Amino acid sequence: MFPFTFFDYQIYDSRFENNFIKQKKMKQIFLILILALHGLLTVSCIDVPAQRLGFNSTFGKNSNGLTIARIGNFTDYVYLEGNVKIEEGIVEIILLNPEEEIVFRCCLENSGNTQIFQRFQASTGFWKLKYISKDATGLIDLHVRF
Repeated sequence: MFPFTFFDYQIYDSRFENNFIKQKKMKQIFLILILALHGLLTVSCIDVPAQRLGFNSTFGKNSNGLTIARIGNFTDYVYLEGNVKIEEGIVEIILLNPEEEIVFRCCLENSGNTQIFQRFQASTGFWKLKYISKDATGLIDLHVRF
């Protein structure tokens, strides 16, 4: 005769079905977790371009600084803005466009606090902002904004 009764077969079948449902739910949960982790890592690794680069620090005698900003196609203007406070000496500030032409240059000498705000027509490429301290000390808070 048949070793299992109909009742035993139903219990076995019911257990098999429950295990199958549990495995299916576990696969779905695992897939959702993998997709969520992938989405989180993708979003967190997106570079957010800077819109302002420059200097915000003190400077000493015979020091210098250079910052390079990449300006893209969708920028109309480049702004040079900030303050330079000189306690003693001379500081030269230079802004170069991507063609290495000087678009802004000034020498500040024992000027106290000088505000700078200039606007330039943007061109795609690498803009360079630099300062050169010639026996000067003070504070520079100067940025290229685009």
